[in-house]
Amino acid sequence: MGALGISHGAWVVIEAARLYPTIAFVIPVVGGGVPLWRALQYETERTLQIRGYDPTTVEEAKSSMLAVFGLLRNGDANLLASLLQQLNNFTWFEDTALARFKGLSPEVIELAAKHIWDAELSYDPLPALQNIAAPILAILAEKDDFVPAIECMKSFAELEREGMIVRTAGNVELFAAFY
Repeated sequence: MGALGISHGAWVVIEAARLYPTIAFVIPVVGGGVPLWRALQYETERTLQIRGYDPTTVEEAKSSMLAVFGLLRNGDANLLASLLQQLNNFTWFEDTALARFKGLSPEVIELAAKHIWDAELSYDPLPALQNIAAPILAILAEKDDFVPAIECMKSFAELEREGMIVRTAGNVELFAAFY
């Protein structure tokens, strides 16, 4: 039996294959090659670009997200609540995943902050990928607006397994990597 996971499910099948070596093959589709925090930052970057924000504003939002991720990682809820309140004044705030925090009290943020980082955003698939014995077929689309396909491809390539194949399909680069 093999495992196929699409989008966030790609991270799930990677972890499942690490935990259950009886899985015969793994197919992560449009995801799974970068930590969740990086995919979320990339999604925000692409969303802001698509909605017409200028490059300076996009960079400002990316930097702000890194600051938020740092505070989530460290569990500094008071500083996080203060930063989110400040960021709420920026025009781009509503167009990012950070808007989910809008209106939450510092107490609620404190309860959730460290858990959000530990349980979800900090997940890095590379250690699990390095411990999977099953063959992996990674399917990624270059023009994906939610997952940085090129970065994912580099992560999969870091596995240094032989037999990687890269294919082009139509106007969209489609990477199919066999390990």
